Amino acid sequence: LDLSLPHSVVHLKRHQEFGSADRMPQKKQLSIEDLAEQFHKPIVEVAEQMGVCTTVLKKVCRKHGITRWPQRKLQSINRIINTLHLSMLSAPAGERQRLAIEINSMHRRKA
Repeated sequence: LDLSLPHSVVHLKRHQEFGSADRMPQKKQLSIEDLAEQFHKPIVEVAEQMGVCTTVLKKVCRKHGITRWPQRKLQSINRIINTLHLSMLSAPAGERQRLAIEINSMHRRKA
């Protein structure tokens, strides 16, 4: 997951609260950096917090080369890292070094 993309801001339109007599859309700025901080959460939760629909978040991600919302992949990598940490506790010294290298490799995949 490469977040070294150039900084850009996408202007989104969002509607005011339901029940409001005035339904003029509001503008909101959303950068890929804002999204990157939320990648560990489900897309539905992030969309709700940001006041936009999931389709808008997906479009912003795709615009920046992110084809899928990365939450599940990040969960998987974190699970593997935790398993490797647990394996290190009972592994012999030579094996611990190999596991440490593997853990570092998994951390780089998250970045």
